[in-house]
Amino acid sequence: MPENRDDSKSAEALFAKGVKLVIAKDGAKGSSAYLSDGSVIKKGVIPTNIKKTFGSGDAYAAGLLYGLFRQWPLEEAMELGSACASIVLAGDSCAGALPTLEEAQEHLNKHPLKPYDAREDEEQ
Repeated sequence: MPENRDDSKSAEALFAKGVKLVIAKDGAKGSSAYLSDGSVIKKGVIPTNIKKTFGSGDAYAAGLLYGLFRQWPLEEAMELGSACASIVLAGDSCAGALPTLEEAQEHLNKHPLKPYDAREDEEQ
């Protein structure tokens, strides 16, 4: 859907194909989880001194999927994803900067997520 820049419309199109969960990563704003029941969960980010941006999406996905595969609440899995992304953003490499579970949880405990930044949503 190249002409579509609306995450909720994209989620609806995917739900029509049988998808149950859609995650949209929104950079510095945070991330949104769209569920097939119509609910949306939004999580912010950990403020980070960014050295480079490559690898952060993969790190987010790794943390998110870790939590989901272990049947954590979706909100906690999203937070772990954000912690992993923050660590990789501040590191010098991609794979080498991926944290262990303990490192990600410690990072999250020391640096709580700021709220999702919906200002851009309101401007659209």
